[in-house]
Amino acid sequence: MPFSSSAVARPAQRRAVLALVIGTILASPAFAQTTGTTAAGEGAPDAIASAAAASGAATTLDALTVTGARVSGRTVENSPSPIDVISATEIATTNKVDVLDVLNATVPSWNTPIRGGTSGHGSMVRAGQLRGLSPNHTLVLVNGKRWHPTALLTAGGLTGQAPVDLGLIPNGVIERIEVLRDGASAIYGSDAIAGVVNIITDKSAEGGEASFRAGQYFKGDGMTKVGVASAGFGWGERGHVRLTGQFSDADPTVTTTPVPPEYLFYFPRGANGNAVLPVTATGAPHATNGYLLPRGATPDPREATRDSNVQKISGNRETELRTLSLDAGHELGESADFYAFLNYSQRSSQAPQNYRPAYRDETVRAIFPDGYAPKDELDEKDFGTIVGIRGLTASGWSWDLSSVYGEDRMRWYMHNDLNPTCGMASQTSFYIGQLRHTAWTNNFDLQRSFDVGSWPNHCSSPQGSSIVIRPTSAATATCSPIPTVASRSSTDPTRGGRCLPAPATASRSPAITRATTSTLRATAMRAT
Repeated sequence: MPFSSSAVARPAQRRAVLALVIGTILASPAFAQTTGTTAAGEGAPDAIASAAAASGAATTLDALTVTGARVSGRTVENSPSPIDVISATEIATTNKVDVLDVLNATVPSWNTPIRGGTSGHGSMVRAGQLRGLSPNHTLVLVNGKRWHPTALLTAGGLTGQAPVDLGLIPNGVIERIEVLRDGASAIYGSDAIAGVVNIITDKSAEGGEASFRAGQYFKGDGMTKVGVASAGFGWGERGHVRLTGQFSDADPTVTTTPVPPEYLFYFPRGANGNAVLPVTATGAPHATNGYLLPRGATPDPREATRDSNVQKISGNRETELRTLSLDAGHELGESADFYAFLNYSQRSSQAPQNYRPAYRDETVRAIFPDGYAPKDELDEKDFGTIVGIRGLTASGWSWDLSSVYGEDRMRWYMHNDLNPTCGMASQTSFYIGQLRHTAWTNNFDLQRSFDVGSWPNHCSSPQGSSIVIRPTSAATATCSPIPTVASRSSTDPTRGGRCLPAPATASRSPAITRATTSTLRATAMRAT
């Protein structure tokens, strides 16, 4: 039947009504907000913040961040890239032992695999992945400075991966964590293809805390104990020293299923009662790959009383960690200040390997009559330090001279193992060797801002309009206030800012939209 005109008109009327309703909602004050301004005017953000405070809701949109922008003074709200900011309070409420687990619980795009099926070294040094990419593609900074990587090339059980070991940075020293994903490589280079994790340490000059917690899984394994003590002290009238100590002891967890009963641990018995080789799934006798009962043979009587839970490679590793951290800073006159951070970590961990049955050729049955499962041991010492001086010259140049040194040293041992070529004279504990990695990075950054006068409003800020001069990086149009040393607070050296007059030689290049940006940076790196 042909459609009537009224039948065709009714859907059109409904769409018109729906469009009118949506337009009315979007035009309402609740939806008329933009970044920094609203339809109500410049005071609207303050009204929103006041309403949030009155309702008891916490907001971090006005928290200053130092990640994801070439200039300081940015907040989460007006940052050019999305940033996740995890505060110290959020870190404490996660009830996690280290930074890897904190990120796994708070950042949806972060994954810290347990690597339960991995035995050996890679299971004791864990690695996290941002956006599913390689751990090596995540740049890790501490107070904006590059931190050194681990000495192990198979971190997390992944071949060729040597990222920064976030498990060695204690939670108690952290003021907040900033995680940048989108656009990180455009600012930080190819090291940040996956993103950037910037750890900002606590710089409080007073107060302290001490805490202890313990817990385990309902299964009864994985008992974990964590203790933290932190205290801040004044360094004269214009400085601070913050000391933090932390320890954590974690028992292993076992998620491996028991060995099936048809898998043999001992030599089966033939028709004459003598030991015979087990067979493979195809029925072929084999001393290494065989594990099944041959036709006509009987199991060894000890199979009835064996422990089928000898495979323990899946789960968390037994770990003991001790860390000591120091954060210090002091103003050097009115135009410069000194800053430093030191972190020392000592870790001991053990990881079981696969079980070797008694019938295997490499088993010396006089030493291990029931077979054996070797156990790797890691003895690790890690040290990292940041030392620098930054300030502002009389001509308006902001400068930062820093040196970052890090060293990771690992000693590996093997226990409950043997050397078959030595027979009964074989030892059962071995020193395997040592891994050592050092990194020394020296930076000198120089930047200056200048007033852009009557340029468009999107280049303005509450303190005025300014841009950063960075000669070696790509030209971009970024405008933000530049901090002065005098305006920095004791807890965040990036707070405050001012705008400087434009140099007489400054010109507006037509090749760059709205602003000219450039960088002057000298970097020297050495890694062994």
